[in-house]
Amino acid sequence: MKKKLRKTERKGLSRKQLKAIEMLIDIENNYTHKEIYTQLEISHDTFYKWLKNPLFIEELNKRSEEFFKRSLYKVNAALLKKIEKGDVSAMRLYFEKLNEFKEKIELSGSVENKIDSKLEELTVEELRAIAYGNPIKK
Repeated sequence: MKKKLRKTERKGLSRKQLKAIEMLIDIENNYTHKEIYTQLEISHDTFYKWLKNPLFIEELNKRSEEFFKRSLYKVNAALLKKIEKGDVSAMRLYFEKLNEFKEKIELSGSVENKIDSKLEELTVEELRAIAYGNPIKK
């Protein structure tokens, strides 16, 4: 009898390795390493070897990035709420994120203070217009 292959053809990782990756990025349950290797019925040493395995790390990073991309809308919504409340730091972060805000070095005076005062002058409607790509021209 032939042995059943335990590796997935696509990634070269076992089902247990893929499950470990899912558990590592599960922020709702926030599994500890010990909980993961205990639930998967593998040894401590095996689990830590996986954490050094380039294929395992590559897949872990890929899935982590996908998870964060799927959650990006929550971050943007929270940022917009702070902007609507007049949070200047949130406004600055928004502009940095869109590459519309760039820190500049000025020979005399502070650019940051000038930008803060300009942002503080904007109304919530103007910030929304900028956020949605329709800046109001004054």
